[in-house]
Amino acid sequence: MDIILYGKNRDAVINANIRDIEELIEQSNDDYALVLTDDEIRTIATSHADSLERSGRIEIMGGLAAKITEAFSTSPYFSHSDFAHGVCRSIDAFYQTKNDCNDMIGDDDLIAFMVNSFNGVCGGSVDHLVEHELPKLSQALLSGNYTSEPTAETEVREYE
Repeated sequence: MDIILYGKNRDAVINANIRDIEELIEQSNDDYALVLTDDEIRTIATSHADSLERSGRIEIMGGLAAKITEAFSTSPYFSHSDFAHGVCRSIDAFYQTKNDCNDMIGDDDLIAFMVNSFNGVCGGSVDHLVEHELPKLSQALLSGNYTSEPTAETEVREYE
């Protein structure tokens, strides 16, 4: 059965994601050159559609796959060989967290939290981000104990 996401079928969603990521790559410059193969772009685009389907979520505006790709693209922890896989896991984690915390955090704030945690306290471990930091964030949001975004520089957690 074909899924319908923000008024588009699955193939249209994947193709829109591919165009968004290709545009992101075109906008990168010599100081910040994002390089992905066609297969890596398709993997990320397809993973996004899969994540939406698994999580039962819809995306009204689109562009999230490219937004997460861009956010993690400057991380010193991803090598080229594991970047696409890491982005795919991050997209899954994004939607899982949105579900777990009942959308109590905005998309941009969640992405910033993910990148700051990944580059900071997680030391580049997607597993640590997914298994520890994001569940803590969800719990803190649900209990009202979340007060601010941690930064990579301070790595201060204002929730426990």
